[in-house]
Amino acid sequence: MLNKNLDWKDYFFSHITIAYAIGVIGVISSVTTVFLDTSTELSIKYFLFIIFLFLTIFILLIKIIKDLINSKNENKLSSGAPPVSYSEANKTFLFKKQPFYSKSVVYFIYVEESLAERLAYIVVPYYEQETVVQLQVLKDFKIFDTPPKEAETLSKLVVKDQLSVTLLNEISFDNE
Repeated sequence: MLNKNLDWKDYFFSHITIAYAIGVIGVISSVTTVFLDTSTELSIKYFLFIIFLFLTIFILLIKIIKDLINSKNENKLSSGAPPVSYSEANKTFLFKKQPFYSKSVVYFIYVEESLAERLAYIVVPYYEQETVVQLQVLKDFKIFDTPPKEAETLSKLVVKDQLSVTLLNEISFDNE
């Protein structure tokens, strides 16, 4: 039965479909041996076996490649969209709601500079509505002289749920 959440490509390359394809190819090769003379010198049975083996390996390789591409795309989605605005009163960033913002407790806001990203803020979820999410600043690393309010500055901010090990030494909540 076709799962309605899967499109036809995902369904075709699912593990169950590959097993069915291997079974169908095996049945076809065994049925054809009934009607062919397998006692000849160059047996068609070996030819069918080679085709069966090739198709099986080909389908499995396509499945592996598709899984690798999907995992690569999932890794690209490990950051959220830039903030829409910043509120100085609450020290909160306002974001359009995405599934990304519901999978972690702590987020890290980086500033995209020429070739690197610098950690600017550590934020936590503050308030969630239907269309927006507010993340409150837990720690400000004083990258900006004034809080970022312009759209150009806000567009340079990148939200991630990952922190490198080298940045762990920089984080100290006692110095505030």
